[in-house]
Amino acid sequence: ANEIFAARQVAQANQQGGAGGGLLPPNSNATTSPYKGKIFFDSVQWNGDAENETITISNRTDTERILITAISIITEHGQVYLVPPAFVLPGFSATPSDPIILDPHNHVVISVGKQDRRMNFRENVCTGYFDETSRFSPGLSHQCPVPNTRTLHNLSDRCIQALGRVQSCRVGPQLDFPDPECAYYIADNFNYAGCVAHERTRQDFYHDRWLVWMQRTVPFFNKRFDTVVLKDGVGKVVDSYQYGY
Repeated sequence: ANEIFAARQVAQANQQGGAGGGLLPPNSNATTSPYKGKIFFDSVQWNGDAENETITISNRTDTERILITAISIITEHGQVYLVPPAFVLPGFSATPSDPIILDPHNHVVISVGKQDRRMNFRENVCTGYFDETSRFSPGLSHQCPVPNTRTLHNLSDRCIQALGRVQSCRVGPQLDFPDPECAYYIADNFNYAGCVAHERTRQDFYHDRWLVWMQRTVPFFNKRFDTVVLKDGVGKVVDSYQYGY
């Protein structure tokens, strides 16, 4: 089942990334995983509390884009987690169907605990808006672009002053004075959808971090010692990590 799932994800990823994009298909004939020496555990954090357990996996290649969805994380004590699909661009559909593809030197942080919005995604310059109403652990990056008020000659001085008080990645203020043009500008710019509409063509729109939550209430790791193994879609070992020995 894992091999079929992985093959489907590779096909979808190749459609997104194009032929020759560096994506690695599962290879049942290889003696070692084609991911070995390219994908690594960067860190494994455990402490007996699901909310504070994390796994970081990175692509350490300089040129290859590598599919992570369908890779398995397996502990010595019998826990298994299959890396799921996610949202490349979150917030615009209900079902995550995009394979997680790590660009060179990108990484994915997999948190064992729960996240109330229940969505896995790649960070971008606008996703900092999400934690205005929801709690995220690890915390989100706040690099939302701020409009240059010096260029907004059509807005009133009072409006400009109100905009200057807005924090990065936060919905604009409720005006306590009548100014329809100012209110329209705030609604069009100071929120996630407006940010994406204006900024998604930037070359640096996407960040190098993906975020995934297992949505567990109990720990994934043994709290004293464990060996954690990363396996590709056909069960070949990619990397391993030991602690507590």
